[in-house]
Amino acid sequence: MNTPTSHLWDLIKGLTPAEKRYFKTHFGSSGSQLTLLFDVLNSQQVYDELAARECLDVKATQFKVLKHQLQELIMKSWVANSSKRSVKSRIRIGLEEVDLLLEREHFAEASKKLGQLERLCSRYGFTLYHYEVRERLHEIQHLELDFSDPEANDHYEELVHLQRVLYQKLQLSAIQRKLEDWNSFTPARHKVLQELKKTLEGLDAEYMDVGSRMAWMQNMTICAELLGDEATAASYREQILEVYKQEPSLKENLPLGYLTALKHAAGPARRLLSINYVETIALQARHVIARYPQYSPHYIYFLWARIRVNYQHKQWDRIIGALASESEQHLAVYQLGAFRTVLKIYVVLAVAYLLKGQYVSAESYIVAYRKSKVTKDESLNLCVDLLELIMWVESGNHEKLKQRINYFKRQLKKKGKGDFSLLYNFHLGLFASISKEPFSKDELTANALLEVANYPFDPILYYYSFFHIERWLQATATRQPWLAII
Repeated sequence: MNTPTSHLWDLIKGLTPAEKRYFKTHFGSSGSQLTLLFDVLNSQQVYDELAARECLDVKATQFKVLKHQLQELIMKSWVANSSKRSVKSRIRIGLEEVDLLLEREHFAEASKKLGQLERLCSRYGFTLYHYEVRERLHEIQHLELDFSDPEANDHYEELVHLQRVLYQKLQLSAIQRKLEDWNSFTPARHKVLQELKKTLEGLDAEYMDVGSRMAWMQNMTICAELLGDEATAASYREQILEVYKQEPSLKENLPLGYLTALKHAAGPARRLLSINYVETIALQARHVIARYPQYSPHYIYFLWARIRVNYQHKQWDRIIGALASESEQHLAVYQLGAFRTVLKIYVVLAVAYLLKGQYVSAESYIVAYRKSKVTKDESLNLCVDLLELIMWVESGNHEKLKQRINYFKRQLKKKGKGDFSLLYNFHLGLFASISKEPFSKDELTANALLEVANYPFDPILYYYSFFHIERWLQATATRQPWLAII
């Protein structure tokens, strides 16, 4: 038997009083089963499908159809009531209106409407919609393919120009994806980074609209920063925010672009920011999200920036207190297991709890990391293995330590990546020795410290350093708490 779903009830309960009135006024009708179903569900404090069916006196199969029809009607009402909230909505609705005008051969009115839409697209850089607008204008004004007509030729040139703008947007988007979660430590990746920067510098400014210019500067920011040119990176970040400051309408009409700019301002790859600065940026992001709730999942980036800056400033109590609680609530609501940023949050929270000696909580975050189905960075993955082994050493669970060492060795053999990180292999050997001689761990880690310097270009070294694993070796070698060495 199928379990009743409350999606429609949730949808109705989420409507504002104004939205409910709009639906009843413009889409409801007295005596209609759909209006009756709306009223019944709206009056229920807890979803009760059987009671709703009894009120309508319909069978389960008919009730399912009515639920589907009511949801479609509510969505139409929602769109009609909210179409004036953003420029994108106005453009989408406008294009549909143009298509209807063209079908009824109201060409003059369609041209007028397309002119208005074209101005909106040009101003806010909605290139894809701009291309659609220009195509429709061409259909109206130049039905015959007469290349000798100068005006028709201008239209073709404009379409070609927009195609190149769109292609360049795709290039910028591809570069941005490559730069996300970048580990620039290895020489090979450093070379790739230089090539990406060269590609960016070679892009033609003629084919950049507002959105593309913002994306270009954001990509150049990351490249400059990862290549060690923090001054240039900081300059780009300031320029991006200044564009939005000088033209406030961009914040309203390009909210996702503004959120992206704030994200980069809050989370530079190398620069250590103040906690207050990051909190101020995160507050601005919350204001944007309050106006555009559809971007609520994106707050995960600002949670990560807040956790990261507190981690860098060694504010462990703030991390395992308010920030851990806020992160758990956000992740529970938005179920963000597919975000790679979530993986980094899990690991940093695990490290913070490890440092404070709260091993049960640390293990819960490591387990959450393991359960995530997101494709994981191999360097991060291996460092999580090492953190877990540290946890079993610190908690005195030597049986679990042996089990996990054997499991990690089998995984290396199975994946055929035994030579991916020699530093990782070295540590597996170290932990195997500690599991056999737990009372000699200070001497074993002291000897290991001398060996770490032999792996200056190991691919895990970035995360190895960030998670203070070498500090754990120092602390254990000198019989001090890990936190004291950090």
